[in-house]
Amino acid sequence: MAPEDAAPEDAAPGVAEMAAVGDVDGLARPPTKTLLWAANPHERDPGVTFDPERHVYEVTLPCGSKQQVGDPLTDGKRTMSGLGVDYLSKFDASAVVEANFAKWATDSENKYFAMISAALDPVMSGIADGTAKKWTERAPQDFCREYAQLVRTADGETGGETGDAYAANAKLYVLWQWWQNRERSSGQGTAVHAMLERVCNGHRLSELPREDRDHLDIAAALVRCLNSEFEPEKKWTPYRTEQPLYYEVGGDSGTAEDAVLVVTAGTPDLILKSEVTGEYALVDFKCVAPKKINGVEGDDGMLRPEYGRVPWAVKSASAPLDCFEDTKYGKYELQLNVLAHVLKTRYGIDVGDRMYLFQVYPGIANVHCQRVASYQSAVVQLLKAEAARIAAAANGAAANGAAANGAAANGAAGEEAAGEEDEAKGAKRQKVAGDEHSEKPEENPEAASQTMQAMHATVEDELAREV
Repeated sequence: MAPEDAAPEDAAPGVAEMAAVGDVDGLARPPTKTLLWAANPHERDPGVTFDPERHVYEVTLPCGSKQQVGDPLTDGKRTMSGLGVDYLSKFDASAVVEANFAKWATDSENKYFAMISAALDPVMSGIADGTAKKWTERAPQDFCREYAQLVRTADGETGGETGDAYAANAKLYVLWQWWQNRERSSGQGTAVHAMLERVCNGHRLSELPREDRDHLDIAAALVRCLNSEFEPEKKWTPYRTEQPLYYEVGGDSGTAEDAVLVVTAGTPDLILKSEVTGEYALVDFKCVAPKKINGVEGDDGMLRPEYGRVPWAVKSASAPLDCFEDTKYGKYELQLNVLAHVLKTRYGIDVGDRMYLFQVYPGIANVHCQRVASYQSAVVQLLKAEAARIAAAANGAAANGAAANGAAANGAAGEEAAGEEDEAKGAKRQKVAGDEHSEKPEENPEAASQTMQAMHATVEDELAREV
């Protein structure tokens, strides 16, 4: 083929590629020729933006003040996907490796045996010649910091601390493989989500860009699902995709004492609307492989409550979320419940108990649609606890600022004016709705603390009304 006849990088899929997905090319009821966010806007849309690189939301309140969610360097507000962190178990990769390392290192049938053996070998490990030290510089510091440090400080001699370094090197190899698998899965999930968003916004499969070619079977499965497989009698059609949401409390009275607190923010994958009933449904795409199930006859390993598989081995999350199981499925179920609550109470979109996980993955012929249970009263308690945690943290910051300013004032004996100025600069103040109407903004930590206490009371009153 001559260069000028070559297909462009973003060319549509060819005949062979489309043949792999059958005669399906797009939704039977494509939304509109306009993107969904433009076709179905919400008045709150301009108030929130999302930075995908930092995974941080910035909310601009009607009063003009800005609050961020998801930035650990500010006030530690959590996104909706992270609200269960205090109630669900965390996967501790290092602890799992420590607990199983001796067995893996001596079982020649184990998949980690060869990797561990090489990492323990004085020559192959690369510790003696310093190769391992260079290699560990690429290790993600938040994933395996201690092991990498042991390897980097090894002196190349045998025995003693260096023996520990060989073991650390072996453990690091295992953790590194896990980290790579996680990053690969995350990247694939992000790409699939972006492609499904394009399909839901009316793109035909024949129009999808080159980067979607590897996942055309997944796109075709979603098209079939929405066209004819998923509750066809309701004629579900995409209403919004990737709509950033935020949840705030307070601000009803519009006074400076009634502060507005943004508690959390998040983004649902897909909101559907029935052309028949006008109902809404909430969908969360999960690009995850089926589980390998041992000893459970007829189980295909798709996303389902783990309690239904092995009830004796499944724990519950901590109260007030003890209605959710302490598993990945429970985490997904919680996320959908939080999103549904925010959509209903802040956006006027009531999905009721129509919350679904749509599981897709390369090799799965059809979308697996799993409806999750509704636990809205638990979500109310969760949001109440989260708002109280944020308010308490802000009160603590104000108190710390007051103590620091007091020390500065004591060090400036006889300089009352300078002491007052330092105190004003050191006080952490809460930006509140309507403060431009106040005669004077809060100028000291005591007043700021009173404001936070008033906000805390407002939080409790408002959340109580939502039960």
